[in-house]
Amino acid sequence: VWRWPGLERGQWQVLWDQDTAVPLRIYGSGLSAPDVIDSASMAASHAQQQLIQNMALLAPGSQPENFKLVSNTVHNGVRAVGFQQLAKGLQVQGGQVSFRYKNDRLIVMASEAWPDVVVNLQSQVLPAAVVSSALNWMHADVDATARLLSVAAEEVVLPLIGAGSMEFVVVRRVQIATDQPVGRWDVYVNVSTGEPVARHQRLMFSGADAQYNTPDRWPGGTRSNYPAAYANLTVGGQVQTTNILGEFTWSGPSASVDTAVNGPLVAVNNEAGANATINVQVENGATLLWSEPSDELLDAQLTAFIHANYIKEYVLPWNPTLAWLDQTLPVAVNINDSCNAYSDGNSINFFREGNNCSNTGRLVDVIYHEFGHSLHSQSIIPGVGQFDSAMSEGVGDFLSATAVNDASMAPGFFLDGSTLRELDPIGSEAIYPDDLGSDPHISGLIYGGAFWDLRKALILSLGETAGVAKTEQLFYATLQRAVDMPTSYIEVLLEDDDDGDLNNGTPNYCDINQVFSIHGLTGLLNNPLFGDPEIDGLDVSVPSTSAISCNNALVGMTLEWQNRNNSAENGQVSMTYDGSHYRASIPFESPGEVVQYKVVAQFTDDSTIVKPRNQAAPWYEQFIGLSQVISCTDFETNPFDNGWTHELTAGTIQEGADDWQWNVTMGNFTNKDATTAYSGSYVIGNDLGEQGYNGLYQSNITNQASSPVIATNGYEFVRLQYRRWLNVEDGLYDQATIYANDTPLWSNFASDPGSNEPVNHHDKEWRFHDVDLSNEVVNDAVQLTFEIASDGGSEFGGWTIDDVCVVGYNGTPMLDLIFRSGFE
Repeated sequence: VWRWPGLERGQWQVLWDQDTAVPLRIYGSGLSAPDVIDSASMAASHAQQQLIQNMALLAPGSQPENFKLVSNTVHNGVRAVGFQQLAKGLQVQGGQVSFRYKNDRLIVMASEAWPDVVVNLQSQVLPAAVVSSALNWMHADVDATARLLSVAAEEVVLPLIGAGSMEFVVVRRVQIATDQPVGRWDVYVNVSTGEPVARHQRLMFSGADAQYNTPDRWPGGTRSNYPAAYANLTVGGQVQTTNILGEFTWSGPSASVDTAVNGPLVAVNNEAGANATINVQVENGATLLWSEPSDELLDAQLTAFIHANYIKEYVLPWNPTLAWLDQTLPVAVNINDSCNAYSDGNSINFFREGNNCSNTGRLVDVIYHEFGHSLHSQSIIPGVGQFDSAMSEGVGDFLSATAVNDASMAPGFFLDGSTLRELDPIGSEAIYPDDLGSDPHISGLIYGGAFWDLRKALILSLGETAGVAKTEQLFYATLQRAVDMPTSYIEVLLEDDDDGDLNNGTPNYCDINQVFSIHGLTGLLNNPLFGDPEIDGLDVSVPSTSAISCNNALVGMTLEWQNRNNSAENGQVSMTYDGSHYRASIPFESPGEVVQYKVVAQFTDDSTIVKPRNQAAPWYEQFIGLSQVISCTDFETNPFDNGWTHELTAGTIQEGADDWQWNVTMGNFTNKDATTAYSGSYVIGNDLGEQGYNGLYQSNITNQASSPVIATNGYEFVRLQYRRWLNVEDGLYDQATIYANDTPLWSNFASDPGSNEPVNHHDKEWRFHDVDLSNEVVNDAVQLTFEIASDGGSEFGGWTIDDVCVVGYNGTPMLDLIFRSGFE
């Protein structure tokens, strides 16, 4: 439960943005807001009041004049009021604050506002110079044939986020087209300097991933006859549009009919030549059947026309007021390229057969997927939702899956008939953030898989028809109001709510929570019901954040412990729940020893979840006894200027091979490193993400970072106690090792040779680690070395280290023991 001075009433939960420290979503029991669902003016007034009252929280550094009302809509009982952020009258790109109402209660506040926006409106370069700068950049980096499409009439403020910094630049957007590769680019040029500062590819492309099965939604499978709905046929010389059943009329016993692949809702354009048509003499009561299975270019036009019409009709009930669905959808087929398709936010576009890939205009799933991108883009409520590429790939996949009732995406994408992606894999669900990657199609499996699993769960709970309808209602709400995959969870709860209070659950809360927690989308990793363990002395507590009982509820928690030096000395303690935490004490009081512990959560379906979540290091640690600090380094100043050294000791000398750095930590979904230091701001580690680095250690190298020689006079026992966030391949392949005076004392877990299931070491939190140095101290002195040694296979983030301390312990019994995990 979270409180803020402007929100004294109600109980609230919060999801924070790590880059801006602004709350992405505040949600909970809500505030009464009479008449806001029926009255747009009352809603606008209430939202304006809340924005002003909570400005310091939702948009630090802003004033009321920095926001303008841009939307105020009701859909399925949810009113969304959106405000766009301004700075000196200019739109701040992506900046917005919005409010969600249900049952005349405010229950969600959302902010994508940028904090402390400061812009400098200096003298501006001429528009021609802006265009020339943008084109020169694209010519040099992307395509010599880049050409201008348009220049935005208004400047905007573009936020630029760097390592620990945030800058706001006044820019003008220049739209540029490229042919090789196909692209539509937004290039942002600083209007004060004339320099391009950022660019964004506007087309959403599909990717590929091989699987094998025998599908029926591609040219090599079975075929069906579909009504030519809403086709502009020429019947007896007169253009006539068929109805949804493909029916048309004329006078007389027969008519000459010219077929077409366009109509009021879909217009197909053949990029390989003239549009397909045939002339047929049709008798009264007969059926005009047009089939071109052996001609790739003709078949692509027919398939795209039929199924683009079908998917528009399929989604129409989700939002009948969406004007875009009534407009003509441009569909381009037979583009002279292969193995792809794309949406530009409006049109959908498909490539020819080649390179072992089918013509994507002949693949029903791909047509639905690309339409999903456009539907997403067109459905976003201004000032409320935002477009996210990874989420949109999941949108396209789920739309296709629910429309064809199959979790296997795009069978027949490859000419051998294999599928492209799978939303319902066996035993390997995509999880946020672990399975985020550089390819948004793969990242999108997190979102798409979550909604497919929700569809299955709601079918079991509500029945086939109602379950699918409810899932699609919740799905569409995220297209309108979510800004990325994590915020989609809260939008689903909001859409499902029936009383304006998110703290007491929703009608389908248990199904939603169970499914979204499996995919890591509930705000707490792996399970929404409890947080990470905390320890004070030997007292362990685990925050339990859910007061709602579900069919698969958290029913208990056990604390397991063992002596690190003698695992036979161990035990289990049932933890007690006090309404907010599970608590227990470790019954082990042996000064000078290290006790290891873990917590095991039990659920009503007999499943368990264990923390820590690292198979290679499955125990937390705690040192017992009174220790004294000999030397501590918190890395807030550069240690490599103060006695620490680093070097490459094996491997080819090349750029970045010795990648030990002192910096803020910039963990991401690729290297899986920490996103913040354990204390302060700075750490040391392997490839911390400085400019020119990718955050991963290199292959086939060994490098080290070493401390100065540390005097340890006067202590019988000497120990290393530090914090680590380590990501390294199984020790069978890559080794992370700690040395004391050149003697190895610790290395990451190594599987048995020949193991088919490597156990990689992935810390998912800052871990306290104690290493006994006593036997390696020479002449009352010790030097520490942290090493990474890699083979030619996978690479990860390596070492990230903070608060490195050498402590002394004399082993003297004391009346009052002080239990420590770290240093004071």
